[in-house]
Amino acid sequence: MRTEGRKRQPSATSVTGVEPRRARLRIRRHERTDPPESLDGVLRRHVQWVMARSRTFSEAAQRLGIDLTTLWRMRKRWRLD
Repeated sequence: MRTEGRKRQPSATSVTGVEPRRARLRIRRHERTDPPESLDGVLRRHVQWVMARSRTFSEAAQRLGIDLTTLWRMRKRWRLD
């Protein structure tokens, strides 16, 4: 419920509000020096993580929601054990 006559002030770190100049510069500097990881790299790490925690390749494929043949192709492409 809103009270008449009072406006809501945006916080200093709000995305929609005005951010302090230093915070904006820090974010931009970080983006320039640390590019985002590729989707293929994220997928590879996730597949490795699931495979390490699965007893069999069939179990890993089931956890990933993919066919066993697809998992074998990924392993071959990325040279995973």
